[in-house]
Amino acid sequence: MNGMEPPRVPGSFLSDGTYNIFKTLALVVLPAAASLYFGLSEIWGLPMAEKVLGTVAVTETFLGVLLGLSNSRYHTNVAYAKASGAYYDGVAEVIDGGDEEGPALAIEFNRNATDIPDKQEVVLRVVKRQPYRHSP
Repeated sequence: MNGMEPPRVPGSFLSDGTYNIFKTLALVVLPAAASLYFGLSEIWGLPMAEKVLGTVAVTETFLGVLLGLSNSRYHTNVAYAKASGAYYDGVAEVIDGGDEEGPALAIEFNRNATDIPDKQEVVLRVVKRQPYRHSP
């Protein structure tokens, strides 16, 4: 997509590449090909224009259902991964110091930090904490 994709979520129905190919086929290529064939069949008398258009229409419907199922499953898996913490690479803990210096920030990674240079992005869950105040 745009290089800002979330981490791969286990159990996704289609890979990102396959999903994008099917989406391009369903939204651009097949409608354009059907329109081209229909137009040329009228001009040049090409055979079975209705059958070709019907075939393209049911193929687009099938791809639409497949893409819809994949999209639904992906978002369900992302929601589960976020809830379980598996979606995130770590935690950014914001600690409100209650003073003029502003909040402190502590970052803790779930994985080995040596993997970070190989990644294009890091996804952190933000947790806000109040400072510990010792009562006498």
